[in-house]
Amino acid sequence: MGGYLPAKDDEFSRWLGHFAQRLIAYWEELDIAALEVLMLRFLDDRFAEDIDGVTSAHNAYRAGLAVRDNDRADTIEPRLRNLVQRIQHHPAMTDGIRRDLGITVPDSEPTPQTAVSIEEAGHPMLDIDVSERKRAKIKFGPNPLNARHNALPAGIRRVRLWYYIGSGPPPEEKDWIFLDDDNRSPYTHVTMNAQPLTITYRAAYVDRHNRVGAFSDTVTVTISP
Repeated sequence: MGGYLPAKDDEFSRWLGHFAQRLIAYWEELDIAALEVLMLRFLDDRFAEDIDGVTSAHNAYRAGLAVRDNDRADTIEPRLRNLVQRIQHHPAMTDGIRRDLGITVPDSEPTPQTAVSIEEAGHPMLDIDVSERKRAKIKFGPNPLNARHNALPAGIRRVRLWYYIGSGPPPEEKDWIFLDDDNRSPYTHVTMNAQPLTITYRAAYVDRHNRVGAFSDTVTVTISP
């Protein structure tokens, strides 16, 4: 193709429309058949419809992704977590049922720990992604930017997360709000805010004896509405 033809489809469509329209003024002078001019106008209209179709499909795809993600994060996962937490400690629950359902099976022989193991684990690192509206994806662990090397330290059961609505740590310890305990990074915090929301997060390891370790450095982000 000649260098005068734009590479981007939307720019090419505008160029084609202008060319087809202006060619009408010169078709007789340049010995162009009327049928050829009409065909070019037809192709111009068809290509514009092609672009509209691609744009609509792309928008529908993005909308579908948002519906899927919101459904999982806002409805399905909270319902599942609540149900699993309720049945985990039911008197009729057995390890066989847990394995059949695909939920966590408690250790039959707890790993021996020393009194200082939770201290030796140090504190988790935090990396928070706020690229999506109304939510923060909290990556946590010893290496949150590399999932292959981000396993919880030996003897650590989960990570406890807190948040504070505001920039920086709250004025008093009691002002921290408990968010959740989780053992699989990342954790998605759905905020449903109508205005930009500034939140500060922190985390700590929790061992098998429910001892809480050192607090992480705080991370402050602003979540878009």
